[in-house]
Amino acid sequence: AAAANVEAALVGMVQAQVEYYFSIENLCKDLYLRWRMDPNGFVQLAEIAGFNRMLALAPTPRQLLLAVQRSPLLEVKSPPSGSGAAALDDTAVLLESRIRPTDNPKRWVLPAAAAETAANAIGDD
Repeated sequence: AAAANVEAALVGMVQAQVEYYFSIENLCKDLYLRWRMDPNGFVQLAEIAGFNRMLALAPTPRQLLLAVQRSPLLEVKSPPSGSGAAALDDTAVLLESRIRPTDNPKRWVLPAAAAETAANAIGDD
């Protein structure tokens, strides 16, 4: 029971952190995250897994996916898992799952010119 409580607490912390990443407050200033969005506002789960706070919390890919699936503020697209097909491994979960905010996600997508500028600025660090 204690292990389940610890896992539930971890998933809750991960959910809160990812919700912050996709909050209006953060997206107004986080050009890196916006630069990583596809034209529909989705970001690969692998990108989120590599952020410093996620590395510190150290959820498994499955815990990270569970945390974002639980959130009413996030939309998740992930491949179907294992009904007849082989279950996805952790790498596939991270690479094939994508998330975006549920509230008007396309407004955060950078226009091509702005994305290129952001990429150049990020690359200059």
